[in-house]
Amino acid sequence: MSRLRPVLLACAALAAVALAARQASAMPPPTPQKQKLAPVKALMEEKINPSVTTLSFHLYHSKNGDQLTPEVMDALVQLSETATGLVRNADKYTDDPAFRLYAIQLQTSVQGMIDAYGGQEDTAAISHWFTHVRSTCNSCHTTFRD
Repeated sequence: MSRLRPVLLACAALAAVALAARQASAMPPPTPQKQKLAPVKALMEEKINPSVTTLSFHLYHSKNGDQLTPEVMDALVQLSETATGLVRNADKYTDDPAFRLYAIQLQTSVQGMIDAYGGQEDTAAISHWFTHVRSTCNSCHTTFRD
């Protein structure tokens, strides 16, 4: 047995090396770093926040909060386009599927506001959908904000 011991140890070492090499080749290649279209912070500062502020001010502080003014229309278009871009490109920002769900909720809520303004300019409906916009923003911030 003492003569076989070195041979057995050598065989075991070779088997371990072969197994490690096999496992290493079976592992998927590392995922390349995702390229960001634009940092989420920049989107917030340049597109989302100004639009939400415009809508909030118009809805709660203007005498004509239920009227679709050019300023409100521009804010809704900006917010809608940004939300649509977030939905389409969510995986470029994070692998977490919750981010896309928040973007879809934002998109849906903005579309609700557009419909409410475009219909009979229903103040209750506009306010309802704006509450959803704010709620979606707050939920996403709770989950993802640095």
